[in-house]
Amino acid sequence: GKVSDAQASIQQDADHILEEIMASGKLEEVELAVHVLISAGMSTPSLRAAAAEGANIVNAGSWSFGAVCFILMMWVEHPAAVFALFVWLGPDQKGFAVSAGIKFAVAPYIAFWLIWFGVTKLFPEMTMLWFCVPDCVAAFLLGPLMLGMAFAGVANVARLPHIGLLLVDFVMSKDLKVSKWRFCCKNSIGSLGN
Repeated sequence: GKVSDAQASIQQDADHILEEIMASGKLEEVELAVHVLISAGMSTPSLRAAAAEGANIVNAGSWSFGAVCFILMMWVEHPAAVFALFVWLGPDQKGFAVSAGIKFAVAPYIAFWLIWFGVTKLFPEMTMLWFCVPDCVAAFLLGPLMLGMAFAGVANVARLPHIGLLLVDFVMSKDLKVSKWRFCCKNSIGSLGN
C-alpha cells in the first residue's frame, strides 16, 4: 500500500501525519520504510539500503534456530567463527546469514560430498589419495564464501555490480522461479556492456 492510503481510527490524526510527511519531502523514504517493515518484519538502515537497490528482503528479519544448529554441526572446521559472527550480527542480518549459510555452504557441501562418495565408489583407487577433497572445498571455498557474505550483509551484497541483486534474490527467495532468474540474468548480462 501507499502512505496516502493509510487509515486511522481518527481521520484528523491521519491527515496531520500525512501533512507532516508531505511537508518534509520524504514521502519516498517513508514509503520505502513501510515497504521494508511489511516485507522483512523490521525496518533498519541496512534493509532499506538493500531494498532501495532492488534486493528481495522478504522475511529478512526471520531465521530458524534449527538451521543455525545445522550450519554449526556441518562446519566443524570453524564453528566458533560461525557462532561468533552470528551472535555479532544485528537482527536484520541474521536471516540473510542463515540463508546464505544453507544455500552457499551446507547444501553445496552435502551435494559435493555425495557426488564425491559416488566417484570414489566407482574409482576405489582415488579413495586414499583424494579423500579430503570435499573437506578442502568446504574449508577453503564454501566456508569463507558463507562467512564473507554473512559479514558483508544484505545491503553490501546487493551493491555488488552485476551479480549483487541476483545473489540476494537467490539467498532470500524461498522458491525461485526460472523466469525471475532469466530476467535478472538478462539485465545483468545486458548491463555488462554499458
